[in-house]
Amino acid sequence: MDKHFYSEIDYNKVLLDYPELYHKSLSVTFDRLYLLELTLIGRFVKHKTYDNYFSIAKEVLSKIISYNTFIRNKGIEILFNIETKNCGFMDSNLTKAYKLKDKFSKIKFKEEYLLKEPIKYQRGKFKKKVFWQLDDKIYKTKNDLIEGEKLSNRQVTKLSKELKKEYIQMVTTSIDMELMSSFAKHSAKELSRYHHEVDMNFKEMEYLYNDMVNNLSTYCFPDVIFFTNAYKQYEKGLRTIHYTRANSGRLISIAGVPDSFNLQNIPKKYRKYIFKGFYEYDINNSAPTLLLQYYTKKGGSTLEYLEKYLQDKELFRNALVKQGFTYTQAKRYLLAMTFGSRLDIDSDRYYDHKVWTKDIGMDIIYEAINNPLIRNLYEDFRTMFNFIGSYSKAKAKKDEKGNYVVWNKQGRSKLLKKWDTSKVVMHKYFGLESYILDIMKEKYQHDLLLFDAFISKTDYITKEISEHILDKSGYQVTLSKEIIGKEK
Repeated sequence: MDKHFYSEIDYNKVLLDYPELYHKSLSVTFDRLYLLELTLIGRFVKHKTYDNYFSIAKEVLSKIISYNTFIRNKGIEILFNIETKNCGFMDSNLTKAYKLKDKFSKIKFKEEYLLKEPIKYQRGKFKKKVFWQLDDKIYKTKNDLIEGEKLSNRQVTKLSKELKKEYIQMVTTSIDMELMSSFAKHSAKELSRYHHEVDMNFKEMEYLYNDMVNNLSTYCFPDVIFFTNAYKQYEKGLRTIHYTRANSGRLISIAGVPDSFNLQNIPKKYRKYIFKGFYEYDINNSAPTLLLQYYTKKGGSTLEYLEKYLQDKELFRNALVKQGFTYTQAKRYLLAMTFGSRLDIDSDRYYDHKVWTKDIGMDIIYEAINNPLIRNLYEDFRTMFNFIGSYSKAKAKKDEKGNYVVWNKQGRSKLLKKWDTSKVVMHKYFGLESYILDIMKEKYQHDLLLFDAFISKTDYITKEISEHILDKSGYQVTLSKEIIGKEK
């Protein structure tokens, strides 16, 4: 368990202004401030169901705070408004949703709390401090009170119960920035599996940052945190993004260390400020394109409707719109199909706990699968998933504990106590996707790597990129190119 944290926020001032953060158990007080700091530096991801909320898993909390004591003393309720509806049950990947209370969300943007250099806070290191107050006048010491009010020592001693005020402060330690920088780079280097230099449009970022600060309540707070952290680090001169490899092989940008920052979690609508004038290259229909070719390479038969979908997605989207979906809902529905969701289960409770069903309505969902065009596409996806699942199961080995061990294109293994076809197919896909991205990053200049795309200041011909990928991988993909921030 972490025993300390570093911050550029003066939490001793925060404690004075927000006394509700203080708890008689000083370890709970520390954990509240630590959790607040982790939230404000963007350690937690945005919740899938609730846009203005963070997702914080119990397992994560258990690693960073004294969990049982913290929960028993309502440590979380002090900081967050909590939502539990549609946050679990059949979709086990969802956690409860936590929205930082408005009064605490403003701390990161108040100049009086911001320090020029980070300081170290440590669990268990608190001290009792005293000040003296007479009416509205405050004195730091007893002698200041005596001199200021022309009182005798005996008078002050007699009135000490009324005049003497005590409060708790954390002991802080200044940091040797040169040493910390050296250590941080070593840490990032140890974590990093790939890094590159990044360029951004700082003028546009500054405009957006100022608008966020002045109109904080109109923005999604997790997005504000992610963007602000990137803006502040770039402002200080940071120009390097470090990535680690996920278990699937995907490159995930590292956050939470001084010499790296995460731009992958910033929504596209804000990336248009960060990379205005740059180019974004996206693999078209990445998941079905790569999985269908993998399926075919392993001996799968022709899937007429899936091939038709890859040629004309609008045909299927418009069919759903005619049945009552909005265009956005139609895209969500088909995306869920792409990633293996079951769409033929007769249970309101099953669909009610799926992220993609939000705002669609059960009647429309049930009716959609009865459309022959949609039903045939769905059956093709199920055929592909089941084939890849069966093929992978036949190839899988078992470890000494009886777990299935499944490998993907990146040489990454996934352990399964119980066979799960959807998880296996996704592991195969993520391996293929990151394999293709690796091929692109080795040849083409990039300022940000996304999972099935990259952003670059350089103008490339997409056909040439496709030909290079085919030559290196044997997989045929097409790419779209967009000038970021350009009016359409």
